[in-house]
Amino acid sequence: MKPESRNFDAYAFSKQPGYHEPTARREFARAVPLRTVVVTCFDPRAAGVPAAVANRLGDRFPGEIVRAADGRKVASTTTLFPVLVAGGRAIDALRSIAVAQHLFSFENVVVVHHTWCGATSFTAEGIIDAYAREHGRDIAALSDRASLCIRDYRSSLEHDVRLVRMSPATPPHVNVYGYVYDIDAESLTLMIEDKGRSRSAAA
Repeated sequence: MKPESRNFDAYAFSKQPGYHEPTARREFARAVPLRTVVVTCFDPRAAGVPAAVANRLGDRFPGEIVRAADGRKVASTTTLFPVLVAGGRAIDALRSIAVAQHLFSFENVVVVHHTWCGATSFTAEGIIDAYAREHGRDIAALSDRASLCIRDYRSSLEHDVRLVRMSPATPPHVNVYGYVYDIDAESLTLMIEDKGRSRSAAA
């Protein structure tokens, strides 16, 4: 199949006439009233996590799409963004957290691991050895070993909450939480709570 020749760069904000980065950033912050970023697993059985977190924290999810007069989708009323990664491990979400904070600002990061997760079915050593045997690739340096699997939920959430808190992408005023989601009961259990400092104290 021949690649299409459509110029998708014409739809990039930075390619528009009169583009001004600080102005574009202010417009993004107005377009979505973001309060919470949820890092959770891409397992379809955990699809209820964002709504469960929204209900727990008083957020709006999925919200509604806001359209301009010409029908273009220009904003959303959601206050919660899900970031889906294997096992809900924070290591894979740090760049998304940085981008969300820059464009929209937020108050909470919630890391959610779920019961019967595939990441509990192997060890860090096991996946590294299997890659070497089956693919001839060394993934030992891909991430820290504590982020490769879930050995137990409390220690994995303690690790991930600490990783988010220590990240330069997380301002001191942001709250960081760690939850376990029961995929059968569709319920959340709070395991870790790391409240942020007030903006005045953080300054």
